[in-house]
Amino acid sequence: MPGQPFEPRPTQLIQPDEDGTTDADKLNADLTQEYLDDKCSPRWVAKATVAYLWARTVTCKNCRATMPLLKTRWLCKKANRRVRLLMKPKDDGTSVQFSIEHNVPARGGNTAQKREHDKKLGEGTMSRAGAQCPCTYLRPTLLAIDEVGYLGYDAHAADLLFQVVSRRYEQKSIVITTNLPFKQWNTVFPNAACAVALIDRLTHHAEIISIEGESYRKREAEQAQKAKQTQKPQPSPKPKT
Repeated sequence: MPGQPFEPRPTQLIQPDEDGTTDADKLNADLTQEYLDDKCSPRWVAKATVAYLWARTVTCKNCRATMPLLKTRWLCKKANRRVRLLMKPKDDGTSVQFSIEHNVPARGGNTAQKREHDKKLGEGTMSRAGAQCPCTYLRPTLLAIDEVGYLGYDAHAADLLFQVVSRRYEQKSIVITTNLPFKQWNTVFPNAACAVALIDRLTHHAEIISIEGESYRKREAEQAQKAKQTQKPQPSPKPKT
């Protein structure tokens, strides 16, 4: 207050609004307008929380981009809060770009399936085989992407697939298998704005082969079952008395 010495106060946490913005006006409500009009008067100021990621880095031998060595990309994995670190290579190939995905959905019928799904989502850039750069899928001459359509993907997964297809477009070959026609891909990527552009690049210069018929896995399983039945020993006849 005017005429009183300034007394520092501890930092307070301001809950963000629905749109994610923070407002310190509630904390300044006990200050007079005359006090607030003086720009030299201390007051509460809302500041965004800043997080720093410290990690060792290596240079990718393929794209020469600098990438961090991460064991996992999960920032928080709890029942009511699931946050994941997203990472994609920059267009100029100098490094990778980070973003954060909140409220990551859990998928899977049982506990084992959910754990396996979370393991794939949180894969980092470190493994027993060495470091893995996001540009890994850009390197092969022929890239095969199998069974697109059996599982649903979120918007970020569609964006990553679009980046792979876009960078390989008219440069290297892609083979994609799917159980759905392209007009039903909205069920695979329901929230992906890039689905139309993704299909446009996939179908350009593409040869679409429709395969109809019985599953060879089912046919081989039935043949194996019949072979086992024919190889069963016949019961010996009962002796006549």
